[in-house]
Amino acid sequence: MTHFAVIFRSLLHHWRINVSVALGVAAATAVLTGALVVGDSMRGSLRDLRLKSLGFIDHILLTERFFREELAGEVAGVEGFDEHFTAAIPVILLQTSIKHADTERLASQVTTLGFDEDFWQLDPGISPPTVENEDDAYDQIVVNQKLADELGVSDVGEWVLLRVPRPSQIPADSPLGRKTDQTSSRRLKITHILPNHGLARFSLNSSQQTPLVAFVPKRILQSSSVLNQKGKINAVIIAGKQ
Repeated sequence: MTHFAVIFRSLLHHWRINVSVALGVAAATAVLTGALVVGDSMRGSLRDLRLKSLGFIDHILLTERFFREELAGEVAGVEGFDEHFTAAIPVILLQTSIKHADTERLASQVTTLGFDEDFWQLDPGISPPTVENEDDAYDQIVVNQKLADELGVSDVGEWVLLRVPRPSQIPADSPLGRKTDQTSSRRLKITHILPNHGLARFSLNSSQQTPLVAFVPKRILQSSSVLNQKGKINAVIIAGKQ
């Protein structure tokens, strides 16, 4: 009797056990394959979501200290910059809290960007917010839909209080630090509510949750009543070529 005949008769004799093992292997393979496919799909979706939330942003220089905003222009003037990038945009990037002026509903851990008009070139999917009255531009704030929902804002024109931590040379938790409240407030009117996509989801934290995001003219944050950092920023955004 040949070896193949022995193997065949063994399989035939134990066919019930062999079928059970084969079905078990098939089920395990299907489960593992499905998990890998779902995991890969989820990673791809999250990656796509994160990339869209950054727009054309390639790099961000962010520091704890404020520095002169002319540095952004100097970075853009470096030899070879134009070969890989399109712009170096000066911004102020902070974590703030915002309170509705009437209902006093509070939203904390709000990613707040102090910007100039050229900031909106980073996301072609967003139409640059404009104001009809230039006098109102100094007191405007743009929020994403998530933040509007958190504050209970139903429409533009409502007022909020932006609370910003003031920078200090000495940490508050040090023996020489000041223990009093080191924040400043500014009353601002909501002029636009952006849908929760693109730069309206901007965040440096990796999370599936939609962040709370606000956009404020840079000069408001630099003013003496808020940060008192005239002509200074704490971040430079580098826009890459697409």
